[in-house]
Amino acid sequence: MVELDPIVSWPIAILVLLILLIAGLFPLYFYWKKGVSSSRLLVKGLLFLGFWLSLSWIVLAPNRQKEAGDDAVLVYSDSVDRDQLNFWKDSLAIQKNRRLDQYQKGTEKVYLLGNDFELDHLYQFKDLDFEWIIPQNKTQIKSIHWKGAIRKGEIQRLNYSVYSPQEESILRVGSISDTLLLEKGWNSGAVEFLPAGVGKISLPLILDLDTLAQIRFFTQASQPKKYHFQVGFPGAEIRTLSNWLRGKGETVTEQIQLSRQTFLQSGPDSDSLEIQLVDPGQLSKKAIQDWVKEGKGSLVVLNVSDPASVASQVNKLFGTGFQVDKISSEISRQLSSGVEALPFQWKEMSGQELIQERSIAIQEIEGVKVAISLIQESFPLMLEGNESEYEQIWSELLGKLEPDESNSIQLGAPVLLGVNQGIRLTDQDSLPSYLLGGMDTVHLRKSAINPYLAEGEFQTSESGWIEGDRGFSFYSYGPSELPLMHVTNRVHQIQESNPNQVGSSQQIKKPLSPWIGLVGMLLFLGGMWLEPKVS
Repeated sequence: MVELDPIVSWPIAILVLLILLIAGLFPLYFYWKKGVSSSRLLVKGLLFLGFWLSLSWIVLAPNRQKEAGDDAVLVYSDSVDRDQLNFWKDSLAIQKNRRLDQYQKGTEKVYLLGNDFELDHLYQFKDLDFEWIIPQNKTQIKSIHWKGAIRKGEIQRLNYSVYSPQEESILRVGSISDTLLLEKGWNSGAVEFLPAGVGKISLPLILDLDTLAQIRFFTQASQPKKYHFQVGFPGAEIRTLSNWLRGKGETVTEQIQLSRQTFLQSGPDSDSLEIQLVDPGQLSKKAIQDWVKEGKGSLVVLNVSDPASVASQVNKLFGTGFQVDKISSEISRQLSSGVEALPFQWKEMSGQELIQERSIAIQEIEGVKVAISLIQESFPLMLEGNESEYEQIWSELLGKLEPDESNSIQLGAPVLLGVNQGIRLTDQDSLPSYLLGGMDTVHLRKSAINPYLAEGEFQTSESGWIEGDRGFSFYSYGPSELPLMHVTNRVHQIQESNPNQVGSSQQIKKPLSPWIGLVGMLLFLGGMWLEPKVS
């Protein structure tokens, strides 16, 4: 299909051509008055019309609409092997192919094959419709994202797009995440894990036995929280948990009911409790019910023996929707972490979050989080010296219940050298107008909606660990690390600079040669010059 694309606006093009048509045909009237023969008038008119049509060809610039794949060329980098080149030629049904250094810029659709393009390689394609193809002959990471800054006890989440050449492969983050089974080809997904320690963290992303990348982020120490235990009898489970929290520097208070009228209080008084941990016998106390309903903090119910009854009581008191299923006739079940839990599982319900193999259920009601745990014994992990597993269990639960920090930094990762990166800072005390990160300054814009939030963008000018303000660090990945992500950014940068970029399934315009109009104008002008002389 042919379309017109005038070199000037349509009104101007039509006006110019119409004036030229009238000016060219008007003299024929005077020739007719002079008695010029009809045959000569016809020849003069046809010669002028031919000239006018040739000029119109140039002014209106006709082009032919084509499917993007009808006329295409495969351009490949030096690193592409012959097998990959032949595979993609056959897959795309493309006849023409050119090595990158031999390609001459044209108007055809371009398929760009390779994974090692520099920015100067790509500039010649910035005005073209091109599609980038990544060779599929080795393990590589196309995209990967995680949180560059977390608080201790916060779950880290990693999203990935990884190519595996094997029929089956195992992906994991160090030895602390679940293993993921990958199939041959591109695999996308996410994995969550709970890192240990504070400060600069580096964990290997491992596919089978190969390390694909180092996952680096910064873990900030969490601000001290306040926990209150109110139970009828402090067994080994409660004592171990309270001691572990104290060991982390948290404020812990306890109230133990010795008899109907006698209570044993320990720890400093606290007017601003944040998380209460109780056994089912305390749920009937009005003080606890009012504390939850007034939104003063989160509630955890421990030492449960009758899950169905406890769930019904909690639902009635606080408007939650906990439901539980019995899954075994045994007196307990063992989780993969090695801890003992009741032989029940929480049902998947809207608005609830289930963790630890559905042995813990969490629901938020009007800004307050309520959790019920079916775990019976986790303290043996501490007796066995397996503190990391114990910490992972309880940090996951308490991390989901803790209120927001009064100040925090949110930064996506990976931070790529020389690539724009956003950062968010929350501070309920005072917001700075800028942050320092190594040799770079990050200017912040305060939010017009949230007075405690500021945002900014920056580019790193150095790679490696970069020390920032407020005791915070982040890692900048140079081109030798995550190389395909750097190439992906370069390709997107070039594609976004071309507003006419289209997809391979769309149509593209191929201009018809202006030489047709130019040669036609010369021929018909010559004919108009010769016509009076040969008549």
